[in-house]
Amino acid sequence: MVNRIVFKSVDECRPYMRSGDVLLTRGEGFISGIIRAYTGHEETHAALLDTGAKWQRFDDPMPVKVHEVREWVGAQSIDIAEAVAKAPGRIDFYRLDPHNRWGDQLERNAVVRKARSWTSRKMPYGYLTVILAFFLHLPFVRFLTRRDTRDFREWAIFPDCSAFVSGCLQYGGLDPVPNLSHRSVEPGHLGNSLALEYESTLVP
Repeated sequence: MVNRIVFKSVDECRPYMRSGDVLLTRGEGFISGIIRAYTGHEETHAALLDTGAKWQRFDDPMPVKVHEVREWVGAQSIDIAEAVAKAPGRIDFYRLDPHNRWGDQLERNAVVRKARSWTSRKMPYGYLTVILAFFLHLPFVRFLTRRDTRDFREWAIFPDCSAFVSGCLQYGGLDPVPNLSHRSVEPGHLGNSLALEYESTLVP
């Protein structure tokens, strides 16, 4: 959750972006409006950053890739400049464990290895995960059920965007929302996670 917005360009933030950092988008449009109404959070999409040397080119010495799972597209990797150009001023950059609370427990390389494995295989979007999440937000269902807190190393069903981010972070040794299972995590939960700290809102 962002209390005070600080706008910074992508180039300003590149030097201190690290693999495993998170982007949360405050989307516009019909689908984003439904997500806000059901979850009560402004954040409607989540993605992971990857600053690995794998992406380095002569004309781009500080490459940053964005790994995400999107509806209609599935898992994909795009350059951060491309991602920000699609939603300028609406993508919030969160640093993962900026104060090193998790220490050696957090393996950032493992986080992005998991993310790369999903995006390289073009895994589909988790529509069933979204349907289950909306179903669990219905008042009578919330009254009769409890949120699942069990996490698994592999997903039984394909993840949505926030389940993808949460699952990859857990694979690297850090559970950003320990009281919920991956498939129950929403973008707004990540924004309130103690493992993440708001840095800035990105503009081209």
